[in-house]
Amino acid sequence: MTKLITRLVSAKTSDPQGDLSANPQIDSAPQLSVEDIWDTLADRDLYRLSIEIDSGLRLSTRLDAEDLGLDPHVVDELAGGYRKAFSEAFTKARNQLSGLQKKFNKKFTIYVKPFRFIDGSIINDAVDFAQEIKKEAASLRQGLVDTYTDQLKTFLVELEQKLNETIPGKKKQIEKALIYYAGEFPSIDDFSGSLQVIIDGPVQLTSLKNKLKADADLQAELAQKKRLTAKQKKEAQEIQERIKTSQLMLNGIAQAVQQSRVACLDEGWELLADLIDRFGASPDGKLTSKDQSAINSTFSRLELLEKHNPEISKHLDQRGHLNRKLRFRLKHFPSGFIELASQLSSPVVQA
Repeated sequence: MTKLITRLVSAKTSDPQGDLSANPQIDSAPQLSVEDIWDTLADRDLYRLSIEIDSGLRLSTRLDAEDLGLDPHVVDELAGGYRKAFSEAFTKARNQLSGLQKKFNKKFTIYVKPFRFIDGSIINDAVDFAQEIKKEAASLRQGLVDTYTDQLKTFLVELEQKLNETIPGKKKQIEKALIYYAGEFPSIDDFSGSLQVIIDGPVQLTSLKNKLKADADLQAELAQKKRLTAKQKKEAQEIQERIKTSQLMLNGIAQAVQQSRVACLDEGWELLADLIDRFGASPDGKLTSKDQSAINSTFSRLELLEKHNPEISKHLDQRGHLNRKLRFRLKHFPSGFIELASQLSSPVVQA
């Protein structure tokens, strides 16, 4: 059977097939008035920027019931339910990129469906981080391509072992199954086109607003003309379409920006409540390195939330700069955390 696996690996690696395409999604939103848009986005240095990870290929294949020694006509949980992963290396690489995506979102973005907003003061750092994720994806992809033969061989060897357990002694059926599942295994081009990092943005919201205003001014100018040439009529129609499209996007953005203020405040109190739960579970109030890491992560996130909702800063300031005070108390007097944290989590009436 080893010779068959060798032949299958050789055939698969000499005839690569794949699709390198990856298409980003387009956002849509309901409509608001132009005045509401101006009011909401005025003096806000905000950007739209998001990243998505497109795996680009299936992670596993379903083993046929007969290959598992089961009657295909018998309804069984295993029949059609047992799956064999193609590549642990690919799954690990995908999970690694997903982890970086989550880190990006937590470090830089505020999410209000379907938009992710980033404050202008950290947009350059966010763009750099997104580019680093793309570089990491390219490196991981190359590693998968370089080890393709080993991954395919491992898949077939493990599959042969499984088949020998489920249908022992059925050499012809096992050979037929190996040939079939070798064809199911992704091609080397599938791997080289996988793990695409799709970056949507950055788009500065004020640039969208200014573009819409410029189109509206131009439309008003054309409307004042008593007679339009054919070229001007076509231009007016194109302007009208651009205005409709821009308004549609800005409507959704403006609504999301408004909602993000409440979302930030809610998340802020949830973070502080989580800290109370963490330290409330520790009777001696001692901090582990994991606890300290959680504290640092919480305050980093709070600092980001404060950029999007000044209410958070105001309430923290009203409580005597408890942010800095909490850091000091946790470091020097951990037993006093609960009393201090309870002040932070007290209900806040929004203006």
